[in-house]
Amino acid sequence: MNDAWKSPEAKTVVPAVPAATVLLLRERDGAMEVMMVKRGAGAFFGSALVFPGGKVDAADAHPGWDNFVEGAQGLERDHIALRIAGWREVFEETGALPASCATSSDLAEDDIPFIERIRLSGGKLPLGEMVPFARWITPKVSPKRFDTWFFLCALDSDEPLICDGWETVSAEWLTPARALELGEKGERNVIFPTRCQLERIGQSSSIAEAVAAAKQQPIVTIEPKRIERDGAYFVVIPDNAGYPVTETAADRA
Repeated sequence: MNDAWKSPEAKTVVPAVPAATVLLLRERDGAMEVMMVKRGAGAFFGSALVFPGGKVDAADAHPGWDNFVEGAQGLERDHIALRIAGWREVFEETGALPASCATSSDLAEDDIPFIERIRLSGGKLPLGEMVPFARWITPKVSPKRFDTWFFLCALDSDEPLICDGWETVSAEWLTPARALELGEKGERNVIFPTRCQLERIGQSSSIAEAVAAAKQQPIVTIEPKRIERDGAYFVVIPDNAGYPVTETAADRA
């Protein structure tokens, strides 16, 4: 069970930290795949199969980024930082970057600031290609909370994915149906928020269809609730956010 649901009430509600998660999409053999990573046992959501992502750092909001991003026109500063954080986390967890931002292999092991890595690449992060997909806030009962924006973004890449062996121990491209199947079989730990994203994106058969559907669906801020029904506990989300499944038994969350 997710620790967030072990107690019906939190003694102290901690603030939700801004975070970004990226659903990177590609098409292979007529099927849409999404990049997923397996968290290390000691990481947050330990051993879970999730999408790359994490909290926004102060450096993600540095104004110097204006020179190394494109498609940011009309975006609020916090949303620019969210998208930069998303790409940074993708790189840190898998080694993946947009083709235009690929850096020399000489820098592969260098511990340099992310903004410097992009500067040296000569490319720009394509923030305009990141499509808002969802916004989830960790329940107030959790001791660690995030205000997470999910973004869709195409990445047509066959480059090997590289993990650090601690925060992430594996990375792979999976169809949404295959990821859900692995979760149902118990071969992967797929938590409720991740299942919801997979079920929703699995309604689309191509990247173009998924992006169009995301643009048509208004963002509904989701903070899952724990309810009791007939002596059993469930985790529920709003029914107007575009998800085909809107509740699960609390012990599966």
